[in-house]
Amino acid sequence: MRHLPRITAMKLLALLLLSALPSVLAQPAAPPANANPNANAAAADAAWAALKSRGPGQPVDVPAGTDAASARQARADAIAAYLRDADDLRDFRLRFADHAAANEARLLEAQALLRTKALGDTAQDARRDQLVADIRRDTAIPVARRAPLAAYSDNLEVSRTPGLTGDARLAAYERTARALNSEFPTMPDGYESLVQIAKVSPDDRAQAIAREILAHPGAPAHAKAEARMLGERHALVGRPLREAAGPILANTAPQAAAGGRPVVLYTWASFSPPSLAQARRLAGLAPGGARLVGVCLDQRTLAPARALAAEQALPGEQVFDWLGRRGELAEALKLTEVGLVYTVDSAGTIRSVSAQRDLAAALAALAQP
Repeated sequence: MRHLPRITAMKLLALLLLSALPSVLAQPAAPPANANPNANAAAADAAWAALKSRGPGQPVDVPAGTDAASARQARADAIAAYLRDADDLRDFRLRFADHAAANEARLLEAQALLRTKALGDTAQDARRDQLVADIRRDTAIPVARRAPLAAYSDNLEVSRTPGLTGDARLAAYERTARALNSEFPTMPDGYESLVQIAKVSPDDRAQAIAREILAHPGAPAHAKAEARMLGERHALVGRPLREAAGPILANTAPQAAAGGRPVVLYTWASFSPPSLAQARRLAGLAPGGARLVGVCLDQRTLAPARALAAEQALPGEQVFDWLGRRGELAEALKLTEVGLVYTVDSAGTIRSVSAQRDLAAALAALAQP
């Protein structure tokens, strides 16, 4: 039997290198890493300017009032537009990772992906959740940019959670707000959320949230100011109406001030169609014999508001003050927002300052002795 020639390890290595040499030589030499940094920077700047000119991640109109098929198609088109934006933003930040706008691209990418979720898209959940989680932890991004994104993401998660009743959903929003305060204690987002939750909570819960915000050392001044006003509003419950605003009410709504019957006070404004619709509803829901008082929060030019009240046949006595929500009655009773409904029993005691949460139930309770 013939023996193959003996090949040493060194010879084998040499043969392998020689066999690879043609392919190595055939490849063009890579340019130096910083061959032309100015050109790379110019390319990145141009790419970013082109992206920004499109307004990536911004709201896309989904027409309301269309038929179901058209609405589905509009949502699908909007989702596709957001995804194109998100993909282009991702491509930019990966290609130009050192560019000053790379983190801005990440934020806009996350925003676009969150907007797809708001429209019902679930296909991007894993990518979206990971990106948002990475941004929340990235201290290279200013906390003033991270906190609002986190708030939007967390509140969107609650809004898209199926099976939550109204009160359970409200409780979930409350937990989310507190978690935001813990994660971003120096930012206003969680406190602002708590203020909004208090505004739509039952009287006792709203007052408790207001006290909590006021006692928190990290709460910003504007949130504390709103909480203070909410606390004063809900502190009206159980007080006599005459004690809270008797003389003012006597001058502005004498029939309601007369006493002896239930009173329903409500706020409206010409710029708020929902408050006008609610006012018209009250006429059919208020118990028999109740006196209704509408408080207009329009400011300065009141002639158009008076004409609108007559045209819409708003029920009950109407109070107009050129100072609007800063008017005497509005300030005395903390009627600072449109759409509020207060109930006062026949003994003249304020029963609720948040009856708008469930008008039918609040007004039915008002009819009870």
